[in-house]
Amino acid sequence: MIRVIRPGGPLVLADPDYDTQALDISDQDLARSVLRYRADHMLRHGTLAHQQAGLLAARRLVDITVEARTLLVRDPEAADQVMGLRTWAHTAAEHGRLESAQADRFVTLLDEAATQVRFLYSVTFFLTSAALPNTARTGHN
Repeated sequence: MIRVIRPGGPLVLADPDYDTQALDISDQDLARSVLRYRADHMLRHGTLAHQQAGLLAARRLVDITVEARTLLVRDPEAADQVMGLRTWAHTAAEHGRLESAQADRFVTLLDEAATQVRFLYSVTFFLTSAALPNTARTGHN
């Protein structure tokens, strides 16, 4: 992206950072295990968003700003339809990261949280912007 920006031109990135996930089910250790697996193995560069400002600074971009916006989902059906939430634990189990019984329990706890109207999933998006210095020559960064 930097190669095609004109000197003084802007760069804007918006990405979720899956290191920031939270899930309200009654077993937080299990929730963290599943979310950690998702962040580290199910998503390519799933934890890169909080590093983008530093990466841009290392490439000598200027006027770097970062804003955080948190997506909060209270509807478990929406989380499942859009993100496949109910499949995450079984995917981890298929790859040897959880026992099958733990994956089944995760789904049961999701259903329990939904029935109790306590379900909550969140992830924070980082909006990072920067500019190529006016003195930079495109293609030499």
